[in-house]
Amino acid sequence: MKLSEGNSSLQPITWDSTARCHVVPYSFHFVVGVVVALLAILAICGNILVLCTYGRYASLRTSSNLFVINLTVADMFMSSIDFPILSAMSFNGCWMLGLTGCQIYGVSSAISSLVSINTLAMISFDRYIVVVHRLSPLHRLAKSTTGTIIVTIWILSIIWSVLPLTGIGSYRLEGMGTSCTFNYVDRRPPHLWYFLTLVAFNFFIPLGLIIFSYWRILISIRQIKKELKTLQGGCSITLLHRVETQAEIKTAITALFIIGTFCLAWTPYVAVAFLGLFGPEGVITPLISMFPNLLAKISTAANPILYSIGHPEVRKKMRKLLFVSHREPSWRPTSATVAHHSPAQSQICLSTHL
Repeated sequence: MKLSEGNSSLQPITWDSTARCHVVPYSFHFVVGVVVALLAILAICGNILVLCTYGRYASLRTSSNLFVINLTVADMFMSSIDFPILSAMSFNGCWMLGLTGCQIYGVSSAISSLVSINTLAMISFDRYIVVVHRLSPLHRLAKSTTGTIIVTIWILSIIWSVLPLTGIGSYRLEGMGTSCTFNYVDRRPPHLWYFLTLVAFNFFIPLGLIIFSYWRILISIRQIKKELKTLQGGCSITLLHRVETQAEIKTAITALFIIGTFCLAWTPYVAVAFLGLFGPEGVITPLISMFPNLLAKISTAANPILYSIGHPEVRKKMRKLLFVSHREPSWRPTSATVAHHSPAQSQICLSTHL
């Protein structure tokens, strides 16, 4: 089925994986191709820099940062595979890889997207444990536990993404006919229930966990600020707990910006999907579905930028990796070394500014 010429950008999309070219004027395709190509370059360079930084400095490879590394790997997966294909198809003006290529692209994009959102949910939950339960002896996940969670995320994401190939759900062309995604306009019961379950477990539940975690974190930060104000004159709390708490708060705020960016990028996509499922038939046009698709891609490029700017220690290591050629000294005092000092040496006055 081919859309009529003329005002085709306002025509309902066919969602037929064999659809022909020129669903919208070529100028739209060209602009999307340029934007996605620039996003690909930015995302690939940023994610490579993040991976190299964490790979170079063992001190950064903490249990919590394993989630960050996993997020970067998922983003790298999408930016190095899906972005170039989408850009090339946009410059071409239509999908040229057939039904099999559409399914492969859909699986690839789905895996990286599902891994990203579930990893972001676990980052928020990890921050919740560290900040809210900071005085508990089990306030940090063991690396083995984190590794198990990461492997589980990948396995479940692959299962969800492969199910449409078995007939439960399907992949179809989306947007301007130059990329593929879950078929969110098929209202037949098996496809409908698959997509609703997919969104429930991989968007709403993670989003609920994110909101709960950061709501509790913000409450905890408010309490910590009150406690810190009382320390300006007294200084009766040990250095180690307070320095660690301030560092964890900064990390939590950074992660909050990252998750906010992700939600802003993906919420329109989910909204369009529900419009396709429950709105008037034929209401989803190429341009309506393409803009949320582009917004969803932005988070892949934004994550490494937000991490490098928002995390002082990572930013410092990145600068050292990029601009400093001499070797680091074999030893330097760190906050960890303070833990070996006597309690008397661990008394300081902390600023109330966060």
